[in-house]
Amino acid sequence: MHILYIEDDIVDQITFRRLLKKYPQHQFNICSNLEEGLHALSNTTFDLVVSDFYLGSATIFEVVDAIPNYPIFVVSSLSQEEIQDQIKDLTVEGSYSKPIDITFLQLLEQFYHRATKKTIPKSSLKSLQVESSSEVNQLVNYDYLDQLSNGSSKIKLELLEIFVDVVSTENTNIQLHLKDANFDGLAYSFHRMKSNLRMLGMTAQLQLANELEQNARDELSILILKEKAKALLLMTTKAVRLVQTQIKATRSFSRTG
Repeated sequence: MHILYIEDDIVDQITFRRLLKKYPQHQFNICSNLEEGLHALSNTTFDLVVSDFYLGSATIFEVVDAIPNYPIFVVSSLSQEEIQDQIKDLTVEGSYSKPIDITFLQLLEQFYHRATKKTIPKSSLKSLQVESSSEVNQLVNYDYLDQLSNGSSKIKLELLEIFVDVVSTENTNIQLHLKDANFDGLAYSFHRMKSNLRMLGMTAQLQLANELEQNARDELSILILKEKAKALLLMTTKAVRLVQTQIKATRSFSRTG
């Protein structure tokens, strides 16, 4: 199975790449936007397309219009119910709520083998076991990050630095966008934060970022957005400090290890 994944978020790209590398029977290409995706499709034949709902410069609606002859699956940080409500008028093969995991790969495999009338190999099904997520009892939880890095201090450090860079940048941008009542900028900043919040198990903040992104797209009162954003900015600023401490510890461990 050859998959084209269109995703603008670097953390989600890393998640997808590390998942697919565990299953070398599948091929994949990752593109950061619709334009890159169309270029890839003009040069390579794929079995299906997976696309994020929001791509910054485009949404799934533009993706479906631009790629009419391929089966398309939608992924999003929205809940499955919210995704279904958004795409009810679109012709897509399916949808999945992030994070992308083995269960989603199983969904793609089942579709592919139904479409090609092939039997799913037993060895493949055996390897596709659902991974349960641990309970989050603190602001930052490193379980999912440890799973992504697979014991590599280098990869863990890279992902932690991405978190600090993206969250710090978007915290600043959110404050500027609130001041300027820039709803499009707010929606993009909240959207860009979400994969990083998910990566560190910040489920309450992820839910709030989801709500704020939708509120910004709906152009809710800027005063209400300011009040709701305060809690997110407070907790993400605290998380950045915690992660910076973890980065120092990881670097120290790498030097002594």
